[in-house]
Formats: sequence, structure tokens, C-alpha cells
Amino acid sequence: MKSIIESSAYCIILVIMCYMAIGFIQMNMDVNKVNEVSKYVQDYMEVYGKSTGDDAAGYTLDAATLDHINSHVSRYGMTAAVTYDTATSGNVYYKLELKYALKMPFLNLNANHTYDAIARTPKTA
Repeated sequence: MKSIIESSAYCIILVIMCYMAIGFIQMNMDVNKVNEVSKYVQDYMEVYGKSTGDDAAGYTLDAATLDHINSHVSRYGMTAAVTYDTATSGNVYYKLELKYALKMPFLNLNANHTYDAIARTPKTA
């Protein structure tokens, strides 16, 4: 009888460990998706983004690019904020901030995170 109870306890512990491992795998996939979306947004801004303004007053990103970025990140449950950072002779740099939530229902974990990156657009004359 003791071996049956002991085996059952080990099985329950193993099941709990498996559920936790699956939760961590899902969280890792979510973090990878954030990195993927961030890289896509950075590349999209560099290829299609147009900056208007000047060095004294600062630059703004065109509305079409901002709309595309916001619609793309919202598909993955994220929000994006793009703010002007600095400009060089050939490029305009923006701070990109993606906000997303990491969830793990088994441990009742629900944390909000922010991913910060730098994106650039070519300076147009």
C-alpha cells in the first residue's frame, strides 16, 4: 500500500513539473514573438518610414507608417510608442517602446513588460 501512495505522489509531482515546463515554454514563445515584432517594426521603419521636420524642432514619423506599426503590433496584443530621439546627417533615430503582457495561468502570473529599442529612418530632404 505504501508503494502505491508513494508512486501516486511522485506522479502528481511529475504532472505539476510538466505543467510548469509547458507554461515556461509558452512564456518563452511570447518573448520570442515580441523580439520578432520589434525587429519587423524596426526594419519596416527603416525601409518605408518618412520623417518630417528639422534638426532644431525635431522630427516626426509619417502617419501612414505609424498606423501600420500600431495595427501590426495590436494583432499580437501589444502597444507601440514611437518618439523622436536624435538625428545624424543621414538618419533620424526614434525610441521604440513595445508594451506587452506575459501570462502563465498555472502559477497565476500576469506581468506587464516593456521592450525598448532604437529604430531609424533615412533623413529626407
